[in-house]
Amino acid sequence: MKILLFLTLVLQLVFPEMEKQQYKEAYSYINNCENLKELDKKICKEKNSMQFPVNVIKEVYPLSVLIFGNEIIENDIMSDVGAKNNKINDFVTEFDKENKFEPVDNEMFEKLFSNNPKSQLYVAFSKPIGNMLFAEIAYNLNPNVEIKSIKDLTTFNKTLALLFVFDENGKIKKVKKHINQYN
Repeated sequence: MKILLFLTLVLQLVFPEMEKQQYKEAYSYINNCENLKELDKKICKEKNSMQFPVNVIKEVYPLSVLIFGNEIIENDIMSDVGAKNNKINDFVTEFDKENKFEPVDNEMFEKLFSNNPKSQLYVAFSKPIGNMLFAEIAYNLNPNVEIKSIKDLTTFNKTLALLFVFDENGKIKKVKKHINQYN
């Protein structure tokens, strides 16, 4: 019984640090312009240097697995979580239902990431799901509007969805990308 209590306390201390490590790793990856060329071919031009660092939306979102498209869902996510069902539609419905939550303010983001008033690029993060973290990046097409949620960016806009898969040390093992066009 004492061992179980000890393990529970240790895990509660370790996981927030691991979560913080995953967000920091993902954010570092995102702030390398070469990694965002799928979103914007000209992003590494000198005139776009003001876009970095990218702004982080301060709420954590339950980003749907659908943002990754069938190929990434089938080849990377389903195999990673040990999907019981091999039909993509059933998997997506079940996965999104299990990982749904109301968007929440993440005070840790306030400490980890600063705002860049010159940047029109924003990223929204999900909660880590096992060794995976979802992110979606988009330009704010209307700089006169304050961005408070990912919904402010997904109307008539293109986004880059990123699936980060981490190793046991919280380091990025692989990244999968998918472009979405919202109407």
